[in-house]
Amino acid sequence: HHPFENFDGPDLLNAIRHQEPLPPSRYWPKIPKDLETIVMRALRPERNSRYESAKKLSQDLNAFANNA
Repeated sequence: HHPFENFDGPDLLNAIRHQEPLPPSRYWPKIPKDLETIVMRALRPERNSRYESAKKLSQDLNAFANNA
């Protein structure tokens, strides 16, 4: 599933920039909360709220995988 399912074209770009995406738990209720937190942080519309680098995202994903 896409985080912005009901949008396309310019409306999709506007949604990506200004709206919170749908959480993965909406489609996968059993998703681990820590994994959902990582995904939602990566998709936040505010640039300063997202991961500052792919390395930081990778570190969180590796930490999650090692603790799962």
